[in-house]
Amino acid sequence: MKKTIIISIVVFILFVIAYSFKLTNKEDIQKKREFSSQAVAGNMLRVSVRGHVYEIDRYEYPDAEGELPEGDMTLDRAKQVCESVGKRLCTDEEWTEACRGSALNKYSYGEDFKDKICNSLHHDRRNKPAGYYAECRTQEGLYDMSGNLWEWVTQSETTALRAKGGSFRDGEIAQRCSHTLKLFPVQTEELAFDNFGVRCCRDAVDNKTY
Repeated sequence: MKKTIIISIVVFILFVIAYSFKLTNKEDIQKKREFSSQAVAGNMLRVSVRGHVYEIDRYEYPDAEGELPEGDMTLDRAKQVCESVGKRLCTDEEWTEACRGSALNKYSYGEDFKDKICNSLHHDRRNKPAGYYAECRTQEGLYDMSGNLWEWVTQSETTALRAKGGSFRDGEIAQRCSHTLKLFPVQTEELAFDNFGVRCCRDAVDNKTY
C-alpha cells in the first residue's frame, strides 16, 4: 500500500514538472516569435512575426462575410484570383503563424480539438458561407482556418503542391495549424477540387489601419 502511494506521488510530481516545462517552453517560444497583429483596410489582418510583416484575408476568397467561398479551385485558379485583387498565395509559414495566433494554439480556435466548432466531417460535408461557424476563428479574428475548404499555399522546393486547414470532409489532424497537405502534380489528375479554395495574402505596404 505504502509503495503504491509513493509511486503515485512520484508520477504526480513528474507530471507537474513536465507540464511546467511545457508552459515555460511555450512562453519562451512566444517571446522569440515577437508576434503582433492589427486590423487593416481591405478586410485583412496585418501580422508581424520574427520581423516578417504581411497581411492575410479574414475569410476564404472572396473574403466576404456571409458569402459562399469559391470552391472547385485548382492551384492555378487560386493564384489567378489572388493576383486579380492585388494579392498572392500565402506561404506555408505565413498561413501557419496566422492560424496559431499570439497564443500559439494547436487549432485556429484553441489548444483542444472540438469537433462541432468548425465545418468538418462532423457536419453535413458541404461548403458553408464565410463566418457561418462563429466560433471557428482565431483570437485575432481569422475565420474558417480549420475546416470548410482546403486553402492553397505556395509550393515547396520539391514542387509538391501544398494546402492547409482541412475541409468539410476532414477530421482532427487536418484541422491542426501545423498540418500541411502535400500533393505532387501527378496526384491531382484524379482529384476532385470541390473542397479546395484559397485565402490570399499580400506584403504590407502602408500603415492604413482601422
